[in-house]
Amino acid sequence: MVTTWLRQSQNLNSVDVKKTVPARSRYMVRLDFKFLYICYDSTSSLGSSDWEHQMNNGYEQLDSPDKGEGIFAIKQFHRGDIVMIGVIEKDNIENHSHASQMGKFRYALHGGKITKVNHSCNPNCGINLNITGAHDFVAMQTIEIGDEITFDYAMRNYTTEYFPYECRCGAGNCRGSITGWKSLPDSFKSKYKGFVAPYLIEIDLRLNELAHH
Repeated sequence: MVTTWLRQSQNLNSVDVKKTVPARSRYMVRLDFKFLYICYDSTSSLGSSDWEHQMNNGYEQLDSPDKGEGIFAIKQFHRGDIVMIGVIEKDNIENHSHASQMGKFRYALHGGKITKVNHSCNPNCGINLNITGAHDFVAMQTIEIGDEITFDYAMRNYTTEYFPYECRCGAGNCRGSITGWKSLPDSFKSKYKGFVAPYLIEIDLRLNELAHH
């Protein structure tokens, strides 16, 4: 398999993916800050698990103390790097512990290992929306080899009714329980700026507008 990344303009309307990649290529796109990146494979027809391995080869699933299992880095990432590429496996599902909120009443299930990423009140990853509408996990800081990859569940869900137990993330700034964006202190929201699902920001903006009317 040969994969190639192409960097395109952020103006998505100016990019025709089918004209950009070779004919009969399998491709994946992602929006990373200022540019659209297109990865294509023109040599084989791999299954979804093989494709995921090629696209997401910077981590592995291992035992995580007090959490069961988790996802750990097997290479170094820097702030802004895409650590895990989000792919929606099932859309318009019922809300549950692994569901990602995509809108006011819309939930989706991400495929691959994303559902194995544990919560932390001091996460090293945040969320960016990719061109498919799925959640990419993006490094908020340098992640070293062997570090557990984590994110705050409040970065994707407005409320979290499925985690009634005490938070076991072990962070020095642990909130004590896993909460959604609605209950997140302003200090956390400021820290997470640029690394949360856009839908949550839209809710806050609407609530602020209503409060000033």
